[in-house]
Amino acid sequence: MKRGSLLAPIVLLMLRAPVSHAEPATPGYPERVLQWTVQEAETCEDISTALYGSPTHVDLVERYNAFRCAAGKPLPKGATLVLPEKVTALAPASLRSVAPAVRARPAGGTWEPATAGMPLHRNDNVNTLAHARADIRFIDRTRVVLAEHTLVVIYGTAAETRVSRTAPSAVQLDEGEVEAGLAALGGRPVSVGVRGGGQVDAQSTDTVVRKKAKRATVSVYDGKAAVKSTGATVEVPARYGSSFEEAKPPTPPRPLPPAPAWTPDTTGGVVIALQGKASLHAAWQAVDDAAAYRVELAGDPEFHELIDREEVPATVHDFRGENLPAGVYYVRVRAIDREDFIGLTTAPLSFVLLGARPDGAAAVPPDGAVWHVNPYATLTFDPRRDVELSVDRAPWGPVPGTLDLAAARPAHLSFRDKASGRERVYDLQYEPVQADLSAHDSPQGGRLKITVRLMGTEGIDVASRVAPRLKLTGEVLAREWPLAFEGTTATALIAIPEPHGELSAHVLDRRGIALGSLTIPASAAPVPPPQRNEPVLVGVTAPFVPLFTGAAPWWTPSPRSGGVLAGGAAVTSVGTGAQVHASGVASFGRVAADVRLASEAMGEDVHPDSAGWLGARLDLGTPDGGHLTWGPALGVGLPMSRGSPPARAELGLAIGALHHRIGWLVNMGARARLESNPARATAPSSQLSLVGGVTYDIQPSLRLWSCLDSYLLNGDADPLLRAGLAGGVEIGRAWFGSAGLRASPQDDAGGWISMQLAAGARAW
Repeated sequence: MKRGSLLAPIVLLMLRAPVSHAEPATPGYPERVLQWTVQEAETCEDISTALYGSPTHVDLVERYNAFRCAAGKPLPKGATLVLPEKVTALAPASLRSVAPAVRARPAGGTWEPATAGMPLHRNDNVNTLAHARADIRFIDRTRVVLAEHTLVVIYGTAAETRVSRTAPSAVQLDEGEVEAGLAALGGRPVSVGVRGGGQVDAQSTDTVVRKKAKRATVSVYDGKAAVKSTGATVEVPARYGSSFEEAKPPTPPRPLPPAPAWTPDTTGGVVIALQGKASLHAAWQAVDDAAAYRVELAGDPEFHELIDREEVPATVHDFRGENLPAGVYYVRVRAIDREDFIGLTTAPLSFVLLGARPDGAAAVPPDGAVWHVNPYATLTFDPRRDVELSVDRAPWGPVPGTLDLAAARPAHLSFRDKASGRERVYDLQYEPVQADLSAHDSPQGGRLKITVRLMGTEGIDVASRVAPRLKLTGEVLAREWPLAFEGTTATALIAIPEPHGELSAHVLDRRGIALGSLTIPASAAPVPPPQRNEPVLVGVTAPFVPLFTGAAPWWTPSPRSGGVLAGGAAVTSVGTGAQVHASGVASFGRVAADVRLASEAMGEDVHPDSAGWLGARLDLGTPDGGHLTWGPALGVGLPMSRGSPPARAELGLAIGALHHRIGWLVNMGARARLESNPARATAPSSQLSLVGGVTYDIQPSLRLWSCLDSYLLNGDADPLLRAGLAGGVEIGRAWFGSAGLRASPQDDAGGWISMQLAAGARAW
């Protein structure tokens, strides 16, 4: 007997955590291993006797090596073997990862939740539940991945099978789908048995066996596989597939469905993840005769660590991942044909979601083309070595930890993924930052009081980022004062001679850019602060109410106390419908409370808002008591009946003015659903509204009006934009009546044509 050469333990790729031993396991193996160089005429029995003291341990010689021991047959001279350091009994397989719901059952035992790292012994069962996935690693380095709703039985490695005389497969598939492969091409195949007859021996890194009812399909993506059933064997090459049914031979190999092609605008690359969250979108072109598509999202290019897997109908050609944390993601798509063969995959599409945290409010639209930012913001980026940045087409460089927008005011930020070379350009749109100034003489005399209100600095450290200062100039005066803000407002008391000439006041930022200006006229005596005028009466008392759930009536921040009874009717593409509603307002100076109650729809062809609305308004007027009025409003909508929409909350802002006979009024509002009740009428989960219009007073008791209403509605599908144009007349004083007509290009937004008649009483 000749002795082999015994070398130091080798270090290979870690497959799973080492089992507990007195000494640590060799990296990449579940135990300590050695290298052995085969000498001339040396057999498995020789090696077993030399290393383990008995020729009966030839199964240990086979454990990590791609050959079979035959009694008395010499092994190839010079071959390097990997052998256990000592005699051990190991489980043939273990669970490397489970996600999320996987269960296991030992032979003769009961089902228990499975955990990553648990050993799997011969005749153990593994079952993946809905949306689950399990990765099984065998000690001979074969790998089997289970899709959801898959049941398999562990039979052990090929080497153990020879010794134990059990079934010739590593696993037996009862129902579902397994992906089987080796660590690399070559070596012995991995075997999958199929309950009801049939076996697949895959010498491949990626072969999928899929069983539904009594039929199994085999898809081979590289290498080859032997498909056996009823004594017949079919050799299936790469990019081909075969199928078989119980008690029937396998079908001849046939080409797998081709890989879908990404659409031209699907490029992957870098996506900005605001506050650490972002969405990615990928779309592909249709494949002929596809019955469905399989979309996979993974955190690695080999798709070993799946994050999501979906099978979508053939009519769906895009995928969107929402609210994903920053990191690198890979997407691929396969077609599934009508015979249930899973086709070839697209080239993996990589996305780098780069975390960014700006000061102040910022938003990236869904198309990713324009980034709305504050000009005084700083952008903080997650550190990434695989992404480069170009500012305003300058040479590429690393992404900085912090980018000061106020220093350079870049117009474009370009990001490039080093791995793929794909670029994404963001055009920066700066939100306006303005200062509103007002001035009057202080009651103490000899002092000028200037009040500054900053707009557009939410979330910005005003003192350090903007550093505003006040500059006052006149015939004999030129001075600057720093401004200390409490929130968004600062006040400066400035001693000036009385009387004084015309003065100019400017608010400048740290770079000397003017944010707002004010001209103070010459004065011979202290000017008392202006008195606020009575509320400016803009808009109409009985606004038009479109007959659909998302409607937001045109409202004024300075209403008269009163009540209105109104009725509306609409014509749609499928018929007509109507509704009546009553509303009332109680005004207490510049504060008003309002209520609106509506009936159910009269007819099934319109879907008006049948909730009861309670609200409050505030008229803030203007500091100089002019013709302008503005103010906020709050409202809550409550269900009035079983068919009413769910509870909602609304926040609005109105601004308007009246100049002699002509007036204008603009409303902006946001509404959100407070509950989700499928038994109630449908309503958008959230919406934005913009309603604006003009009025013309022919005489004090006769007002013509016209307004344009628009809504961005967010529901279960993509956001919808709805709009309409209305006009009418309001006549009378204390007692009045009104009439209006409205047209809309969408018949689900109150009908193609609708009308409203109203009558009521108001304070005059």
